[in-house]
Amino acid sequence: MQIGNTIRTRRRQKDMTQEQLAEKMSVSISAVSQWECGKSIPDLTMIPALCSVLDISADELLGVDQAKKKEQIQAIVEEARNVGARGYTLESREILIEGLRRFPDSHLLLCNLMYSCNKNKEERDKARELAERLLAESHEPGFLASATQVLTLIYRDAGETEKAEEIVDRMGNPYTSREVLRTRIYKGTKAVEANRDLIEALVEILITHLPRNYTLESGERYYSPDEMAQIHTKILTILETIFENGDYGFEHCRMQESETELADYYAEKRDGANAILHLRRAAEHAIAFVRLDGSTEAHTSLLYRGMEWGGFSTDSAENNASELLEAMGHGRYDFLRDTAEFREITAELEAYAGQWSKPE
Repeated sequence: MQIGNTIRTRRRQKDMTQEQLAEKMSVSISAVSQWECGKSIPDLTMIPALCSVLDISADELLGVDQAKKKEQIQAIVEEARNVGARGYTLESREILIEGLRRFPDSHLLLCNLMYSCNKNKEERDKARELAERLLAESHEPGFLASATQVLTLIYRDAGETEKAEEIVDRMGNPYTSREVLRTRIYKGTKAVEANRDLIEALVEILITHLPRNYTLESGERYYSPDEMAQIHTKILTILETIFENGDYGFEHCRMQESETELADYYAEKRDGANAILHLRRAAEHAIAFVRLDGSTEAHTSLLYRGMEWGGFSTDSAENNASELLEAMGHGRYDFLRDTAEFREITAELEAYAGQWSKPE
């Protein structure tokens, strides 16, 4: 029996007699002998202590094929990601939970389940538990960074600012991040690719943070509605400049968001011409993204040239055309609802509206 051979091999490697192992495990010498001969196996409750004494992992002790295990875990993660990426978060979560039942020590599954739970306010306690476990158990930088990211927001929302600051202060500054340092160690094509990855990350961070309108101590927003309109105009200008060939890829979503915000702004001011203008542009980006449906394409614009874009993740099963139609149902658009232009945009979106297809 494999477990018996492993116990005997590790015991001998540690220069330990059967008597010494029996004493450490509080069992008889006969019990150890029977384990090593394959006549019996240790009780499951003894596995953690036995692993500690023999300085071995449970997987090694139980003879788990590491390569096969890694392959199986990766398959579970991919299945969950494919389902979750189209907004089917509950189904994705169940896949991960079942995966953890099979592989309870997998930090990769823990990390993915942590993110999945963090999307749902009712499951924030579970996300916190998983994140704190990752911080305590893992030595993998990627998992530690992910757990820190999630815990920072959870601690913030719980009013535990000191805890949030404590874990954030462990992180490096932007100038010593992985993406920056990679551009300094490579040469040739790898250096070009690393720099392109850095540019992509910086653009994503910039576009994400520009429209954040924080509430001040007075209760007022930092930016006025007019200023927010200027910011969304700047975002559109930035993306149009970067993607001079119109190969926006995922950034169709960013363009749609900013165009929709501008349409809302002008609708509130009852400026019908500008509201329609930005709704039409938002619809163009929504439809373009729906038509891509996660297909792979290579960027041709200068800064992203050669970088392949494909796949995406969303918290909603409804596609972009459906989301824009929902936004257009707001009362601010009632004064435009019966115009030919508004009806035309609505009809164009309805032709593409629906749910993202769930992966087979």
